[in-house]
Amino acid sequence: MEIKVEIPEELREQAEESGLDLSTLVKQFIALKLFEKQFSESVVLQRAVFESLASKSELTEKGAKELADKINMGMSESLKHKSLVL
Repeated sequence: MEIKVEIPEELREQAEESGLDLSTLVKQFIALKLFEKQFSESVVLQRAVFESLASKSELTEKGAKELADKINMGMSESLKHKSLVL
């Protein structure tokens, strides 16, 4: 599939000066946004990432609680956005 995207001149110039290929950047951006959406909607994926990070870290109990609270807040916001909770 081919998609036509208008990119502001300033961004195009910055990408060229940095030696970055715009086509590759757009593909990576789309892939990243799709992953972010899947991650935000998947409790299983969030738990797997959390458990992986926790198993490799020296996180204190307090730090783990703060991280869990942030994850719960994010999940709550996602559910509110979907009108599944008030």
